Amino acid sequence: MLDDNDFALASAVDTSVVVLEELSLHPQPEVHEAVAKNPNTPTEVLLKLGKEFPDAITANPIFNLLLLENPESHFVRLSLARSTTTSESAIAQLSKIEDEEILLAVARNPKTSLEILEELVENPPLFCDDENADESDFDGLFTAIVQNPNTSESLLLQLAECGSSYVKMAIAENPKTPLSLLNTFADWKN
Repeated sequence: MLDDNDFALASAVDTSVVVLEELSLHPQPEVHEAVAKNPNTPTEVLLKLGKEFPDAITANPIFNLLLLENPESHFVRLSLARSTTTSESAIAQLSKIEDEEILLAVARNPKTSLEILEELVENPPLFCDDENADESDFDGLFTAIVQNPNTSESLLLQLAECGSSYVKMAIAENPKTPLSLLNTFADWKN
């Protein structure tokens, strides 16, 4: 049951930073979300809550100030990449940044277009300086793309050809995967 006092504290604009930090550990997700929306919440706490409540972070009044102050900060970019309220053009710009965490967020974002997902598969960025990168270096990215609701059947087929066994397991779980591909996977020992 939601504790109304904790929710009210998390929502109040005059709640201290110390109390907001404590409330960010509260067992109720509604309290976490209220903390994420509170303009007094420190950036470090917002970053921790960002994966669970990306839209609350970008709705926080302080986020626009952070965006103006330092639009290239990792926190700002990651928050935008996670949020379903981010414009398609901003997601397209974020998809060009060679940062694994940001690209994973872009790939997971249900607002990311099929075109952007296809571009990430066709031209995956190198997350390291290793010139000998192989498909397994992109397991996380490709798995996130497979799980995105905008992924097409043709993209799933393409990833099945080049992806690792982890990516193929994710493909097998996708409801868009064609039966013919599932039959092929059924013959695998693993």
